[in-house]
Amino acid sequence: MRIAITMLFIFLLTACHVRTAEQAYKEGKYLESISLLTRSIEEKGEAKFDKDKAEKLITMVSNIMAHYETNLANTPSNDYKNRIDIYQCLLKMKMMLRDRFYSQTVSFFNDKYDITKLEQTIAKQYYDYGNSIAGKDSQSYQQKAELYQKGLELYNYKNIEALYKNANTKYMHLAAKEYYE
Repeated sequence: MRIAITMLFIFLLTACHVRTAEQAYKEGKYLESISLLTRSIEEKGEAKFDKDKAEKLITMVSNIMAHYETNLANTPSNDYKNRIDIYQCLLKMKMMLRDRFYSQTVSFFNDKYDITKLEQTIAKQYYDYGNSIAGKDSQSYQQKAELYQKGLELYNYKNIEALYKNANTKYMHLAAKEYYE
């Protein structure tokens, strides 16, 4: 009986505090804020999607889009890791906002960002990142191979597949050579 009462008490405590999209946004957790807002909209359904909820969604998506675009504009072109992270956030955002009953509300975002183009852009960033690393030892070739592979998983950009195979082969040869020396 004590266990049941304890479980009920814990459930009531956790149920009292529901994280809101605004809280997540204020903490800088932008994707979580969109996820929370869209989940709330979907739970209430299309019938309860009114002008206020539409304006809230438009404002949040607009602000977050502007945040990521500003970060991209301020990130050096050779800061591949940060650029990849930003583009991946835009891709995740696109995945959350497409093919929903409220998607037309945020058409300014959905029309601007295409999934295939985002994947291609991310793959290009991985491609450029891999090309920026000088192959000297097994570790550098391993890093190049991993970057090319991540890019290839998203989009077969230029000759990224051949670069991946070459870097991976070079890595394996050098790692074996270093191991047996």
